[in-house]
Amino acid sequence: MKINTNLSAGACEPNQPNQKGSVEKLVSYVKSNFLPGRIFSTREDMENRLEDWLHTVNEERECQATEEIPVKLLEERELEKLQPLQESSSDYGLLRYLTAGREGTVRFETNEYSVPVELIGKTLEVRVHPERIRIYHEDELVADHERSTGRKERIRVPEHYEPTFNKKPRGEVMLYREKLLNLNHGISDYVEKVIRKNVADQRPHVVGIYRLLKEHGRKKLSELCQKCGNRNLYGIDYLKAYLEEDNPEDEDPDSQEELTLPGLPDQTEVDRSMDAYEKLARGGGPAFNWALCSEKKQAIIWSG
Repeated sequence: MKINTNLSAGACEPNQPNQKGSVEKLVSYVKSNFLPGRIFSTREDMENRLEDWLHTVNEERECQATEEIPVKLLEERELEKLQPLQESSSDYGLLRYLTAGREGTVRFETNEYSVPVELIGKTLEVRVHPERIRIYHEDELVADHERSTGRKERIRVPEHYEPTFNKKPRGEVMLYREKLLNLNHGISDYVEKVIRKNVADQRPHVVGIYRLLKEHGRKKLSELCQKCGNRNLYGIDYLKAYLEEDNPEDEDPDSQEELTLPGLPDQTEVDRSMDAYEKLARGGGPAFNWALCSEKKQAIIWSG
């Protein structure tokens, strides 16, 4: 970090406070100016009174050495010389140099993280953050992974292996399937059932679902999987159909087209008012005839 931020540090010998006098003097100043004559009832009381004292010595009282108020001296002379650091502790990360293995991954703490396949065999710069693993090659970010908290896990991005898909189409399906099964339960459960129902021909389903994920995001795919799963509809065609309908559950039922079946009479020909059924229940009313509506099908046609 010192190299990247252009900082220098000088080590002092143990038990030699005179080698860092400016630091020790500040400690002595607090001991001789703030603490004497004050009694604190609680830690909170001490912190509140310390805050008031710091405001006085930094923003109100002139410094004996410079005969100026410290905060004004900082604003007028020091700020223009202070420059922001190029890196900070939050985005710098612990530095490691790791070599990409034959499977296109680097290993850190038993877990493997993928990199583009063209970097296999190269030594890469890995920045380890509390929640991320960022990998660089020649100062260029080539991979950014969520850091795994488990052990012996493989965190892979399918796009890192795209150059190999033409020669290994089965590998494409396996990578997409691995990615989908590692998502939330709504998606992973649905994909698992799709694979079980299409074991011999899972490629179009797995590839299609992964493309929906990339085009529409995890949230939308999760909604589609839930809708289809609630109706026991498993497959890429069902997901695409619901996507095209764009939330069919919210549509006005009156605006939907009526379902018609060929070879059967129109619904208006068989509908009757409740009066007709009441007469029939009393033993009166019109008679009825049997007639064929279509081959091997019968329907009741009321004579008026």
